[in-house]
Amino acid sequence: MDVSFFQGIVENDFKLPPGHTAAELTPQLVANPGSTQSDLGEISYLVLCGLIDADPGVNYSAEQLSGIGKQMTENLTYLSAALPANRIKSGTMSSGRSRNDSNRTSYVDIRK
Repeated sequence: MDVSFFQGIVENDFKLPPGHTAAELTPQLVANPGSTQSDLGEISYLVLCGLIDADPGVNYSAEQLSGIGKQMTENLTYLSAALPANRIKSGTMSSGRSRNDSNRTSYVDIRK
């Protein structure tokens, strides 16, 4: 599924298209925020948040939400391990482009 598919879900107030379920889409929605395509990562995260924000029990049980949280934490841990040990990216999207300057990636020294 691509950005336009997920954009359609956002535009339809997070109602899933016929034939699709939250259970089917969740693995991709959880994995996509780490995508090198920043727009896919961002829209996937937005859709996941919208599905979670629905009334309790509509899309996910408490147990499923716990599993999603654990998977997202593992994904963040994996991604942060790929960065230099003493630096984190600041103000960047997953594409490595700065939100302020598309040709520059800024870093923050966290040793201080």
